[in-house]
Amino acid sequence: MRIERLSGDSREATWALVGEVDTFASAELCALIMDEAEQEHGMVFDLSRVTFIDSTALGVLLGGSKRAPSRGLRFALRTNVSPVVMRVFDATSVQDRFEWVGGDDDGSAGVREPRRPRPSGGSATASGLGPPGRPPPSLP
Repeated sequence: MRIERLSGDSREATWALVGEVDTFASAELCALIMDEAEQEHGMVFDLSRVTFIDSTALGVLLGGSKRAPSRGLRFALRTNVSPVVMRVFDATSVQDRFEWVGGDDDGSAGVREPRRPRPSGGSATASGLGPPGRPPPSLP
């Protein structure tokens, strides 16, 4: 994996992840997220050039999406995620746990938007637990 800083200022930076984001690369991604949070920088991630993402990397992104806002910082993903990433997000139903933003018009983040994430249907529905106040469906 390669991490590229696409743009930014003293309050927020946009980062591109390129290549395979696996268990080994997740440590580097986690360090970046923690460093940016310590410096009180918001973060936007472009995943348009990710060719593989595993559960460890997904966990790092989910952790960042929880921790940054608790510190008053933005943590968002660009809507131009690669088809590989979108398949993982679809399979794990995590789209609604992220803030989504469009890309800049400078073209540096990739040339295509394969699919936009589905709009949020509410946290209980998005988590697969059903309407609030009802227990999850039981399996036969």
